[in-house]
Amino acid sequence: MMLKNLLSISAFMLCLFSMNAQTTILDFETPATSAAFQYFGSSLDGTLNTTIANPDASGINTSSTVAQFDKPPGSETWAGAFADVPTVIDFSSDNEICLKVWLNEPTNLLLKVEGGLDGAPDWELARQIDDTQTWVEVCYNVEGQAAEGRMYSRLTLFFDFNEILSTAQVYYFDDVITRVGVPDLYDVTFSVDMNDYQGAFDTVYVSGSFNGFNEASNPLEDSDGDGIWTGTILDMAPGNYEYLFQLDKFDALEDFGDKYYDCTNTTFGQNGEVFINRTLNVSAATSIPTTCFNSCYACGGAVTLTIHLGEGNAAPSADGFYIAGGGNFGLPGQFSLSDDDGNGIHSGRFEKVMGFTSFYTYTNGACGDFSCKEDISGQDCANSANYDDRAMGPFNSNTIIADCYESCSTDIGTGSDCLAALPVELLPFKGKNVNNEYNELSWQTATEINSDFFEIQKSADGMNFNTIGRVDAAGNSTQVLTYTFRDEAPFIGKNYYRLRMVDLDETYAYSNLILITVRPIDDIAVYPVPARDVLSLVHYADNIGSINIHIVDMIGKSLLMQKENTTQGFNAFQLNISQLPAGEYFIHFNINNKIFKIRPFVKE
Repeated sequence: MMLKNLLSISAFMLCLFSMNAQTTILDFETPATSAAFQYFGSSLDGTLNTTIANPDASGINTSSTVAQFDKPPGSETWAGAFADVPTVIDFSSDNEICLKVWLNEPTNLLLKVEGGLDGAPDWELARQIDDTQTWVEVCYNVEGQAAEGRMYSRLTLFFDFNEILSTAQVYYFDDVITRVGVPDLYDVTFSVDMNDYQGAFDTVYVSGSFNGFNEASNPLEDSDGDGIWTGTILDMAPGNYEYLFQLDKFDALEDFGDKYYDCTNTTFGQNGEVFINRTLNVSAATSIPTTCFNSCYACGGAVTLTIHLGEGNAAPSADGFYIAGGGNFGLPGQFSLSDDDGNGIHSGRFEKVMGFTSFYTYTNGACGDFSCKEDISGQDCANSANYDDRAMGPFNSNTIIADCYESCSTDIGTGSDCLAALPVELLPFKGKNVNNEYNELSWQTATEINSDFFEIQKSADGMNFNTIGRVDAAGNSTQVLTYTFRDEAPFIGKNYYRLRMVDLDETYAYSNLILITVRPIDDIAVYPVPARDVLSLVHYADNIGSINIHIVDMIGKSLLMQKENTTQGFNAFQLNISQLPAGEYFIHFNINNKIFKIRPFVKE
């Protein structure tokens, strides 16, 4: 019994030691545990922070030396400081990084790890700190996050992240460590307004990195029928996530590919796939504000901003042109302006909140220090009090801005030294199925110059397209125009559509690609009718199962039987009916030995 007790005590002590074990990254007491942080995004750019005597050696921090962090007034929202740390931040053995901070006022602190070994992705997380004028420890847990199991060489800190200060602030930090910790868990409520959505659907789901983008996890509810769907996910670990709202197990989903959205992030798959999802930072229990489906803002609370930049006499850099600055458009390289038609006009589209206003500038290249910024100093559109930037807004409706690089001219006439004629400016191309009878396509143009017609193209696989119709364009217009087209013979299953937009000079461009999924009536379709040698069947299954298929004649005699296993979603089968005599028949379907359905067909 004594040996057993000793073993138990030893195991407990080992566990306790493991839980308390930690690795010191920085404590600013010795050269081996110190690093200077370099400022960026403020008037302190390029300078290093300082270490000072502990201004309040009490409570949880009585060490002699700490680091000071300064943030001047007017600093960029992303102003911060970084350091290459002497000890690798190792999340393969620890799952939590902590530091002690001392503040004069409540703030948020965004911590970011960079310089990942072996290509580890950067990771960041913001925490709100409300305790002031005392040392507090703030911890960031990477469990279940992109940084889990990875190692990093650089630490970046952003005090009062996303805030522009009117007065200078001083913060102190110390004792950066990693250790094994248990993350706090929080309940998060999601909410989406579906009142502006035109298609039919049964259920809204929230799918994200927190549930593996599972199609059936976390359904939302609209119990009062007001069109706002809500649901709460329990016990979410703090961290950064990506998610989107989708309908009926990915029959339809939010598509953020038509413009830049403030609430999204773009990532790329191993095979070049592009994923654009909403972003979420969990650091406390929260209810996310209700937004419109496929928008970062409430329904009716957003505008679309379209930018056209004429390159003029500037030779485009290898990186191209960008809109940047002003606290809303970030660093050069974040928001590119593309010249898809090769006509010297570089364009981009943005969703912004109603009433949006901002300073902005253009750059010819992706220079992080703004050294490739346009020079419009002394011109009428330059604001000398704000880095000689331009100003825009406020906007309370969809707006088009046409600018010339390094000039305040907005001349967009043909033959101008700045811009050629604007092409068709296409607003989102959309579509929906109507009553399981036809697919209705619609699109709008903001501007048209010398446009000829729209060619409607359709595909079953998203790669091989056939033309199914044509709609004449307006030719020239500066008003928002609406066009529609009806596909009376949609495929059962997936229908991909795109527009081929043709100008009078026969140049053309393609629209975005849209997908409309058509379910068969009662989830079973039989075609062609009449059939000759092969009969095709489509069955939509809610779950994995099986289907028994029987062909019988008009007096009920069984002529052919076939059993198939089914997967969730669309299932396609073929029956060889070449040996059947011409005439009328019935097909009996027995689904999962529970559901019985009958379909007639004719054999030629």
